[in-house]
Amino acid sequence: MLTVATGLLVVSVAAAALGSPPMWTADHVDNHSHDRGPSATTIVVSWRHPRSAVHRQVLGVNLDYFHDGQHVWDARKDRPVSRVVHALHRTDVQLIRYPGGIAANLFDWKKAVGAHRGCQVDGRKQPGGFRAFTTGNSYGPDENEMLARSAGAGVALMVPFVTGSPSDAADWVEYMDSPANTPANPNGGIDWAQRRAVNGHPGPYHVQRWEIGNEQRLPQQRYWMSGDSAVALHQYIHGASPVIADERLGKDCRHPTAGTRSNGASGQVFDVLYPPVASGSADVLVNGHPWAATPNIARSQRGAHVYQLLPRSGQVVFGNHTHGAVPRRGAVVEATYRTVHAGVFTIMRAMHAVDPSIQTCVSWGLKSFVKAAGGHRYDCFSAHAYTHFKRDGHQVWASRLEGHDRHMLGADNQRRVVASLKRDLPAHVRLPLTEFGSLWGDSNRYPSWPASMTRALYMATEWIDWLELDIPWATGGVLGSGNLRGLLGPSPGFTVSAEAVTRTAVAPLFDAGGHRLRAVVRRNPVRDPNLSAGTYRGLKVVATHGRDGAMYLLVVNRLPLRGDAVRTELKLAGFTSRGRATVRRVSGSSFHDWNRPGKKATVHLAHHVLAIGRHRFRVTFPAHSISLLRIPRAS
Repeated sequence: MLTVATGLLVVSVAAAALGSPPMWTADHVDNHSHDRGPSATTIVVSWRHPRSAVHRQVLGVNLDYFHDGQHVWDARKDRPVSRVVHALHRTDVQLIRYPGGIAANLFDWKKAVGAHRGCQVDGRKQPGGFRAFTTGNSYGPDENEMLARSAGAGVALMVPFVTGSPSDAADWVEYMDSPANTPANPNGGIDWAQRRAVNGHPGPYHVQRWEIGNEQRLPQQRYWMSGDSAVALHQYIHGASPVIADERLGKDCRHPTAGTRSNGASGQVFDVLYPPVASGSADVLVNGHPWAATPNIARSQRGAHVYQLLPRSGQVVFGNHTHGAVPRRGAVVEATYRTVHAGVFTIMRAMHAVDPSIQTCVSWGLKSFVKAAGGHRYDCFSAHAYTHFKRDGHQVWASRLEGHDRHMLGADNQRRVVASLKRDLPAHVRLPLTEFGSLWGDSNRYPSWPASMTRALYMATEWIDWLELDIPWATGGVLGSGNLRGLLGPSPGFTVSAEAVTRTAVAPLFDAGGHRLRAVVRRNPVRDPNLSAGTYRGLKVVATHGRDGAMYLLVVNRLPLRGDAVRTELKLAGFTSRGRATVRRVSGSSFHDWNRPGKKATVHLAHHVLAIGRHRFRVTFPAHSISLLRIPRAS
């Protein structure tokens, strides 16, 4: 059902309810002789009313470290996959967030650099415990920088809070940002800048964007933290030293709930799950029998039931028969210990001591942090803005059309959530969005939704919203994936999704920079999907004044049906065009079109040149389409 809301804004567009008008039309209307129907829609852009800046880094994306960066890294050739680099250039990805979200909560960056990059613990807890990534770990911080630089993109790094410490975080800043071959070692201990040079990267990377932790506000990502949200928030801010009781220890990055049993070999090393460990706090049992701590296993007596604890790494080291006994084959090693964790502001101070120029973001993501943080200062407050259909009780759709409507309603709701959060932040604190998108849709009724025009329209809506809310940078969706969820399809084809095509289409607006203009829409067509969830406006519009002097107008027609093309009149207040506009349009034959791997693309980018009026003109925007107009200004 399509209704027209009156008095919403000031632009003249007529909704084409019947038939299919030409995909693109533009009519001169400067002679004032055109006929305005009763449902006319109008868009007025005011050239003399500049607003917030255009931030290119809104076009960011997430990239997980595992599976060689979701297969974007060619480990055999030790370089990025060329097809991925080409796609990144075309889609104008401006920022890559690494090493990921929940899977990277237990990430150890020191195991991810150098020629012998080691295993990692998967932060996603399974029913049987935590599994290991033992292969496909060639994509480390250096490789992420190489991919980003080859694509002309920046980098944002997530520092794990759960197993991190101030010294480890400071070491990472030193590795990424400090110059090598200098007498000063800003953090003491290992000269990590020199280690980076030895690894083949002499110059500093100058990473400016860092965030501490990932979604610790959510109960399933608390790990050692309290299940009580208020207590967990206090732990995030101030740190904590809880006791971890009767943990069955893992080995080689594997942490099953039942523990990893001894193989009977000499010199075995077991790991606690949540280092660092307070010195002297551990009690270790082997098959239920207590063994004694020793400061140096290499000096222990033959056959002694002793172990050595390495507090910083949380490693429990056993002997080799000559010095200390070996846990017999099949034995289970348990430990009760006190894990030691500093609060987010202590971690930030250690990082800033190495590089004062960086921006460090707290990542709690809820308003409750602002009051609890009191007078603490922080550069930025990262948040995640997801339409989560499963959480919201909308995971089952009656049809693909319902899935489309749920996306549009969800996007508008996320704008309200982010706007409310932004209003409650201190004036000097910026609000980057390090994850956003849609999750857990109905893949039975709408299998292709993550790669479809629906998803592209959703993301384009969000980019417009983030421009209007002055979001400084944002990393939405994921670059690669083993399914349709990625910006690029699964390897080796890396098929470009509808979202990827849309990024290519809107790139000129973001590349031109400049600032946003006042754009008003009146009588914007409104769709009521009859889902007892409200309505949504058909057109999303943003206009900008690029640094090249041209006006850019991005129009997203979110209406799903073939007869939902919208004929609009554009009025340019305080601006005189040269009489033409270039148009980049993304569309498909339906809202559920998507680019299938190995098939001819059905969602593509088309280019047009339109003759237009100098101050106003009419344009028809097809249903379920994204359109970018570049309008040069008359000299």
